Amino acid sequence: MNAVKAEMDSGTESFMVPNRIDLTQFEDIPGYRKNKMKELLARIAAYYAIGR
Repeated sequence: MNAVKAEMDSGTESFMVPNRIDLTQFEDIPGYRKNKMKELLARIAAYYAIGR
């Protein structure tokens, strides 16, 4: 969540966040899959975009 918040605070639009964040920082997470991580980042960005 911190990575998404930092990216959005820098001015990145929510729909662009999943493609702008370096995913290598998450590769050590058990069960990591690139496509699922991008989906999760998109959901978190949408959460922040609606003001939650």
